[in-house]
Amino acid sequence: MVEARRKRLEGCECGRHLGNGGRKCREACKCGRHDRKRTGPRPNFTGHQRSNESKAKTSKSLKYAYQNGLRVASCAVPNRAELQLLEKLKPFGFTFVGNGELRIGGKSPDFWDGGSNLVELYGRHWHQNDDPQERIDLFKVEGYNCIIVWDDEIEEFEYNA
Repeated sequence: MVEARRKRLEGCECGRHLGNGGRKCREACKCGRHDRKRTGPRPNFTGHQRSNESKAKTSKSLKYAYQNGLRVASCAVPNRAELQLLEKLKPFGFTFVGNGELRIGGKSPDFWDGGSNLVELYGRHWHQNDDPQERIDLFKVEGYNCIIVWDDEIEEFEYNA
């Protein structure tokens, strides 16, 4: 422990600063740490706010990991909308690969027929600002045909092989 801190906590009778966290602070405690009130934004669980530079570095490294297959998508099972669409696509040989099983250009499509056809399910909530043509073009460069289906179009959707 740094000498200055040791002197400041010398009169502390609570023992919390010395690793004895179970005891309560007594009224006679003179360390002053228990009188402080927290002001400003509450820090996250690491004890400090992350800078924008730190957030950008994390974002960059995660994107690199996903694009190079070092990390897979966390969605292991299809959601309700994906299950509805899968029922319509199963007769054509499509399977759910949205769990990261298939990676193309750093992206994980939702459904794949085992050949060169892909189907992506876009939800209005998550993909409202996305341009579907970018995803179609990305897969086209890799030699895949991609169809985008919006979540509110599942009922009317019919796949034409």
